[in-house]
Amino acid sequence: MFYCSNEQDDLKNFEKRDKIQSQKGCHYYEMINVKNGTKYFLKSTRKSFDEYSNKKIFNLYNEIKIFSKINHPSFLKFIGFISEPKPSLLLEYISENTLDSYIRMSNEHQLPKLTDTQKLIIIFSIASGFSYLHSHNI
Repeated sequence: MFYCSNEQDDLKNFEKRDKIQSQKGCHYYEMINVKNGTKYFLKSTRKSFDEYSNKKIFNLYNEIKIFSKINHPSFLKFIGFISEPKPSLLLEYISENTLDSYIRMSNEHQLPKLTDTQKLIIIFSIASGFSYLHSHNI
């Protein structure tokens, strides 16, 4: 089963590309819509539904429910859900590095250190995201 927030999209239009990373029981891949070239993130679990306990299925359902409601610039947009062969979330793709990787690279002198203004903008963005979540009882 494939659910997509854009009803024109069909799973056969998507192709899995490079694995980006693995963490906390999930694999993250780059996906591309071969019809229009748009890139996405695919957050794929390591197990199939058959291997999940009822609690894990409930948690996955809640994650989908939350992602599908969130509409804020601090969070990736929910694009769709794939149930087979392994439960997966299709999310907006952002090509920039994560804050964590930027800090690591700046500590290794590969990138310039953040200015105080950039740090304040990041702090405000994080606070704005948390405020948004709290205002929606998340």
